[in-house]
Amino acid sequence: MSSIHHEQIIREMFATFTDFGSTPDRLLDFMTPDYRQFVDRREMTLGDFQAHTHALRNTLAALEIDIQHVVCEGDKAATVHVARATHRSGEQSLIKVVAFYQFRKGRICLVDELTHVLEGSGSDRTLGALQRENPVKTSRCSFFRCRVSACTGVYPEFGRKFGLGSGRMTQAVSGCAGS
Repeated sequence: MSSIHHEQIIREMFATFTDFGSTPDRLLDFMTPDYRQFVDRREMTLGDFQAHTHALRNTLAALEIDIQHVVCEGDKAATVHVARATHRSGEQSLIKVVAFYQFRKGRICLVDELTHVLEGSGSDRTLGALQRENPVKTSRCSFFRCRVSACTGVYPEFGRKFGLGSGRMTQAVSGCAGS
């Protein structure tokens, strides 16, 4: 298989990966059943990669990949690319990725990546191997004795106590007995 073909596979895979309107199962066309991916020392199987894809699509509003360099030789390839992740909050992250790929019968069987957050929060370091969407911070409501997922506090001290902010609650919290 030609080096040009491997570069095309990588580019098409990234186009599908970042197209949140497409079904994640389309990515299976690019990978072997025994696919393995290593991201910053974390190993993912094909099933883990599918979970990763679903988690990113549930966590992010958009994802763009800019391939800055690509080298292909035989059944191997390498890229340096930058991922721009737009979180649902509107916050953006910029992550540089150095990746090695191995192909078998025209499909990717191995990816080994190192990532570096250029812009964003510390939690963005785990985006490359995210397996489920970031959990919403929950605490036990000491006033109403229920579970709350987001609250600036019925009383200012409530929000500060649980690290959820300060000030008065501006809208009812879903599932809270006091709402």
